[in-house]
Amino acid sequence: KNAKKQTYELDIEFYDLFQKLSYNFPKTVEQLEADGKALEEYRDATNQRSFLHAAACRDDFALLERLLERKFDVLLPDRHSLLPIHLTYHESIFKLLLSKNESAQLQYLTEQGYNLLHVCCQRGFRGSDVLQRLCDSGIDVNGAAPDGHLPLSLACCCGTVRFLLKHGARVDLLNDQLVEAALLSNMRYCAAWELLPHIAHLDWFGKIAHRYLPWMVGSQNRDFFSCSNEQELTEHEDIRRILFDSLYKHSRQQASELFATVCHRAIVCCSRWFLDYDYDLNYDFADDIGYTPLLGLVSYMEELNSDIIERLLRKSINVNAVNDRKQTALILFVARFGSAQWYGHTVETARLLVNRGVTIDAQDEDGNTALHLAFGGEHWELVAFLIESNANLALKNSAGKV
Repeated sequence: KNAKKQTYELDIEFYDLFQKLSYNFPKTVEQLEADGKALEEYRDATNQRSFLHAAACRDDFALLERLLERKFDVLLPDRHSLLPIHLTYHESIFKLLLSKNESAQLQYLTEQGYNLLHVCCQRGFRGSDVLQRLCDSGIDVNGAAPDGHLPLSLACCCGTVRFLLKHGARVDLLNDQLVEAALLSNMRYCAAWELLPHIAHLDWFGKIAHRYLPWMVGSQNRDFFSCSNEQELTEHEDIRRILFDSLYKHSRQQASELFATVCHRAIVCCSRWFLDYDYDLNYDFADDIGYTPLLGLVSYMEELNSDIIERLLRKSINVNAVNDRKQTALILFVARFGSAQWYGHTVETARLLVNRGVTIDAQDEDGNTALHLAFGGEHWELVAFLIESNANLALKNSAGKV
């Protein structure tokens, strides 16, 4: 604990000095040198990075120029054997650093044996001029590192993938181990989709295809998923089917879990595709707080999903499943009826649930029935429907109210 605290405090001190150098270089240098420590000797505690590393990482071009004028060593590595040039995403900074001892930086290998092209691909550098310069310098676009990784298997950005493919990167040199490792480390969604059309039909792809859908959904809700993967899954129907089929064939349990997840997060495109493909899932799979697909669909409605609910109700499911608050699908639907109406729901959804056998007088942890909640929300159409459906008017909730 004390060591971590000391490291944290030293990092704060280092980056405070870095900010002062950026704001007032001459005055700060004068103060630091008066303390008897050369500017080149300062390092952060976590990564052992110099001010030159920090300037490259934080895109401070002006400070970088001043540090280079003081003959900062561009070949001095940090704790992870990274040079300052490895940390920038800006072409102007990259070119400036490379101009200082260019041949040595082009020949430099990290402790993993990665050259400058490997590191640029791994970190998502997508400046085509810089990548072109590296290729023109003689770095092999298909050169393998000691761990077998290629620039193409390390590329985590779509722009980098496109550049490499355009300049002769060979897809046939990839394999399942390389692509799976990239997928589980730092690959971005855009890079995956740039590469997928080139590998989805290769023999080895089936070994890792099940990894993609859970990775694509991750912890995203509807908003983020619609921006990250929905369009690509919609447009690439053949790849989509491969990914869905592979997940189900790999694990019925994992496919069932993912279906429950997308239902609860309003990722309706995936919910529909699961139902379109008609897998033998566990449609009553419950998450750690008890939400089944049906409970998820009626609890979070930010997209039209009444068709999904209707299709799910045709399956052999437990319509009386409850979450950790003892809420049934009917109770959840009535509690959210105000917002549900914005997304196409009417009393007919409640009717579907009742006709399918949901217990109309079930009570949640507070003793509320669907009728209590309908009255409380002043949803008079629902009140009328529930009474017509023989809801018990005499049941009291925990507060003693009927």
